[in-house]
Amino acid sequence: PSELLVLADDSAKPDVVAADMLAQAEHDVVAVPMLVTTSESLVKEVEAELTKQLNVLGTKATASKSMLNNGFVVVCDTMDEAIETADFLAPEHLEVLTRDCMGVAKKLNHYGALFIGTHAAEVLGDYGAGPNHTLPTGRTARYTGGLSVHNFLRVRTWMQLTEPQTSEAQELVKDCVLLAKLEGLEAHSKSAAKRILQNGDVKKSASTGKNGVSTTYQQMQRTLTASTEAECVLFDMDGVLADVSNSYRNAIIATASAFGVDVTEADIQTAKDQGNANNDWILTQRLIETKKGKVSFEDVKSKFQELYLGTAGSKGLRDNETLIPDKKLLEKIASKYPVAIVTGRPRDEAEYFLALHGLTDIFPKHLRVCMEDGPPKPAAEPILLALEKLGIDVKSRRCDDADVKPILMIGDTVDDIRAALNANCGCVGIGFVPPTKPPVKVARTLYGVGAERVLETMDEIKSVLKLNDDDGNGLKSSAKSSALPAGKSGSRTASVSRTTKETTIRVDINLDGTGTSQINTGIGFYDHMLTALSKHSRMDLAIECKGDLHIDDHHTAEDVALALGSAFAKALGSKKGITRFGSALVPLDEALSRVVVDISGRPHASVNLGFKRPSVGTMSTEMLEHAFESFATTAGITLHVECLKGKNDHHRAESAFKAMARALRMAVKLDGHTDVPSTKGVL
Repeated sequence: PSELLVLADDSAKPDVVAADMLAQAEHDVVAVPMLVTTSESLVKEVEAELTKQLNVLGTKATASKSMLNNGFVVVCDTMDEAIETADFLAPEHLEVLTRDCMGVAKKLNHYGALFIGTHAAEVLGDYGAGPNHTLPTGRTARYTGGLSVHNFLRVRTWMQLTEPQTSEAQELVKDCVLLAKLEGLEAHSKSAAKRILQNGDVKKSASTGKNGVSTTYQQMQRTLTASTEAECVLFDMDGVLADVSNSYRNAIIATASAFGVDVTEADIQTAKDQGNANNDWILTQRLIETKKGKVSFEDVKSKFQELYLGTAGSKGLRDNETLIPDKKLLEKIASKYPVAIVTGRPRDEAEYFLALHGLTDIFPKHLRVCMEDGPPKPAAEPILLALEKLGIDVKSRRCDDADVKPILMIGDTVDDIRAALNANCGCVGIGFVPPTKPPVKVARTLYGVGAERVLETMDEIKSVLKLNDDDGNGLKSSAKSSALPAGKSGSRTASVSRTTKETTIRVDINLDGTGTSQINTGIGFYDHMLTALSKHSRMDLAIECKGDLHIDDHHTAEDVALALGSAFAKALGSKKGITRFGSALVPLDEALSRVVVDISGRPHASVNLGFKRPSVGTMSTEMLEHAFESFATTAGITLHVECLKGKNDHHRAESAFKAMARALRMAVKLDGHTDVPSTKGVL
């Protein structure tokens, strides 16, 4: 379908915006007119203009259907968020109607054709000026452009190594040997190795190091080695091991509120991104003083600790903290590499979390560096002290030596990455995206300060540390038998495998389980939702998916839901004795979702979650809704899912999945009868 996205602020003229959207809408009934803006008042004015202009439009029948069925508006808090949304949607045509239209245009990346300023209407590109209008639609502008003469040119390439004896040429050859090994292509590696000359035949350049190999190559080899081996692994705690989104972050906000200051999650993240924000007491004081003026540090600290630790008879926010990586994965890492913790937490708070989650054997007391041990990150001292505790002699390490294995520091903030670099001992900063944070933004920030790699899920560390596919949590992709624990005799279980050109999936399910789950779809937020589904439905669930996520999340999200629905239906069997109907209302903070289920044998889904953002984590919100629909299709159930209220899209989605879990738990329950619960005698 033809597409137009108008990116506007409050300076845009409502009548112009409406006219441009209608010009797109009149193409046909599948045209997609979109408005992304930072101004709620503009939306109301545009709506009024649309009504006014439609009434006198000769193509009203087509345009009104297009607007009603396909048109939508996204209201963003900031222009940066609006730009990110436009890039996500990657429209065929994109108009920029903002004050600094050229400045905004320079930040945009994904579009078929861009029209900058009030006077550059899309229709002028159709008839008067601009490029060929055979343009990419359906978000394909993320990786291609409009049709042009270049698409019809035949491009041929050739290569000749004219000076193979130079050290630079030999660097290239040896790079290829190493890269082919990393990819597991042994014959490729051996083919490249045939081009390696003996040292006596190599002309050394000024930058040549030992063994006739340049120092540049040695550094490259060491960087590549960072993806396969490590001397040791250092873990930050908050945001890496501990999910503190409902503890420390809330303590900062609540403490500030106690001093009459409104602090938002965005304020905290901005401060964290700027660095020197490793101490949350000091950070809280700084945020309060930015808006209010001087306050006592001791008063701030006292209030913060009261909220975080709790009081007599009242639990503190620290009891909300959950473990991010699977414990088995941490055990596997610790069995292969020396590990230590480098955190800005006070020692007693670090020990409380480790004990709460059974990690004290993995990270014993003598391998923890805490607040009391020295200056905070980004100073190098915490890193160096951890290495000393591990018995690693930093002074004898030669970082320019290709044989020296890197030290890995896994952290979620700029201070973690900078501390690794400041240690100046071959320590590599590995960034990590905490569960509730936007991956793209976090990755850009951490790469910007020197991270070697950024992980979206802790499961990705397995490829960095050369752990086997079946190490830690997750399933063996080649497993022949169920990855779930054996169920009780007569329990309703099923296994389903689904293989297409786009995905390879295995699902194991036990309807009469305990809520045990092993989920690995490759999409972190999807894993989180399916884990919640398993936990609250009490269904044991194991899902392993290898999908084409290099394209997008569509095939993976849809096919996993289809396979899960098939397994669910298979496990139900004859449906004799089931309750059949189930319903649930489930809140998550400000969000409230309702789900009603009928195991009817008639697939139908009505899903309305009212998302406000294009994605949560790396999963598009449209696919979150589609996952419910796909599950209902193969499960053979009637499914109604609705989020009744909520501001946070993460909360909207999670409350909906939990509500479906509770409704399914009720519907599949055996009620003591032996017949099929239907007057037809069959479902």
